Amino acid sequence: MPCPLGYVIEHKTNNKPSIKEFTEGQTNFLAKVEHDRWMKEKIDDGWVYAPVRDNRKKHHNCLVPWEELSPAEQTKDIDAVNKIIPELDSIGYGVYKTK
Repeated sequence: MPCPLGYVIEHKTNNKPSIKEFTEGQTNFLAKVEHDRWMKEKIDDGWVYAPVRDNRKKHHNCLVPWEELSPAEQTKDIDAVNKIIPELDSIGYGVYKTK
């Protein structure tokens, strides 16, 4: 799986060293990409922005650009990105630099 950051996810059947963590800049980039992906999924399912979340009405207060999220909401996506490498490692995969 190619990644725009110059990495690939592969099964750990080789002797290449995998990366242990993303840089802060890479983490922030991936967190923004994840937020954009989540927003598209919600919008495609009929959700709209509203200042107060209401699941029944499909209203969500986080359907805003990444830059408008509160630091607490941004942290949720950053935490998800920080779990990628350990989760892949636990199932025998690694993140490797492409050539």
